[in-house]
Amino acid sequence: MAANSFGALCAAPSCTRLVEPGEGTLVHRGKKWLVYCQSHAPIPETDAGTAQWSSGHVFPMPRHREDRSHDALAAFLHARLEEEDDIAGAAWITSWRRPSPSAWVVVDDHDEPVAQCKEAGVARHMATWNPLRVLDQVSARLLIIDAYEDAPARSPQRQALRRVLCMLTLPYAHHPEWDEAWGSGIS
Repeated sequence: MAANSFGALCAAPSCTRLVEPGEGTLVHRGKKWLVYCQSHAPIPETDAGTAQWSSGHVFPMPRHREDRSHDALAAFLHARLEEEDDIAGAAWITSWRRPSPSAWVVVDDHDEPVAQCKEAGVARHMATWNPLRVLDQVSARLLIIDAYEDAPARSPQRQALRRVLCMLTLPYAHHPEWDEAWGSGIS
């Protein structure tokens, strides 16, 4: 894996090391590049398309969107998930947490404050839905799309996975490109 050119803080949870230019390991995650110190460099991607997720477990990584054509349902979901990936990436690629269960502040992996909340419940929600978890959620849903597209046409597996994809569109029902047929495709 390539070393970083500019220097950055290690992306590993609870690591505060500054990775100097030319050192560390770069890992491509979605459309983002993460920098890790040598002590926390994740397992590299393999030929089988697996990588270490933020949980520390090794799971498959979804295929790139451009690698194939999609039907309207899969294309819609890919576009929405790409938007979520971009938003999570814009929030820096770190985990968020609360320093204590009663804290109203959310900090990142480097103990830098991310947000000061008016309620502990809001802080708990923000810490739970941190950028790395969102990226993992996006990757998991993309893997479901991959399974749908890999299933033989008109097979029971593909039909069942199509229902699952229709269910995955429900949070986006407000979107102008959402198709009413997808909402009725879940019953």
